[in-house]
Amino acid sequence: MNKKPESVTNTPSERPMPNLRKRVTELAACNREQRRAIREWREGQLLYKTMYVESPVAIELCDARGRYVDMNQACLEMFGLSDIADQKWPAVLEDPIVPLSVRNSLKQGNSARYRISVDFDQLRNDHAYRGTRSGTAYFDVLAKPLRIKVGQSSTGYLLITQETTGLTKAEQRLRDYQKQLRSLASELSLSEERERRRLAADLHDELGQTLAVIKIKLGAIRRGGQSPVAGQQMED
Repeated sequence: MNKKPESVTNTPSERPMPNLRKRVTELAACNREQRRAIREWREGQLLYKTMYVESPVAIELCDARGRYVDMNQACLEMFGLSDIADQKWPAVLEDPIVPLSVRNSLKQGNSARYRISVDFDQLRNDHAYRGTRSGTAYFDVLAKPLRIKVGQSSTGYLLITQETTGLTKAEQRLRDYQKQLRSLASELSLSEERERRRLAADLHDELGQTLAVIKIKLGAIRRGGQSPVAGQQMED
C-alpha cells in the first residue's frame, strides 16, 4: 500500500527571517527624524516666546476672516486689557475705523500700513470694551497677511501696533500753532494796512489845511499889495 507524501510545515524558527539590519536602519532613521522634529519644535517655541510672547512690541493675531484670536502681553497692556475676551471689536476686514482701501488691500493678500483713532469711551458704551483706558487714543498699525506657502491665500493676519497718541497730539498742537501764526500774520498785515491808510489820511488832511492857509494868505497879499503886513504874512 502506497503511503501519501507527508506535507512539510516549517516551524517559526525554521521560517525565513526578515532583513533585520534593514529594519534596524529604518527605525534608527525614524528615531533621528523624531529627535530632529522635537528639536525644531523646541527652537520654534523659543523663537515664538522671544518674538511674540515677550516682545515689547504690541502684536495681534487674526484668523483668515480678520477676527482677533490672540494678543501678546505688550498689546494687552497697551489697550488696558487683562484678557483678549475683554474686547469685542469688529474683525479687521470689517472694522469701519480701518480705511476701506486698507481692507481691500488685505483681502487681496497685500500688506498695509494705516493710522486709526480709538474712542475707548464709545467702545465701552457699545459694550465692546471692558478695559481700563478712556478717552481717544491714536495708533499706527502694520498689517501683514500670513501664509503657509507662497502663493496660497491668507490663513490669517499679523498686526503690529504702536501707539502714537503723544506724537499725534503734538502734531495737532503744532498745526494749531501754525494756524494761529497765520492768523496773527494776517491780522498784523491788516493792521499795518489800516495804519498806512490812517497816516495817509492824516497827511492828506494836514496838507489840505496847510494849502488852504497858504491860499488864504496869498489872496490877502494880492488884495493888500506889498505892504509890511503882507510881507509879515508871507513869512508866516
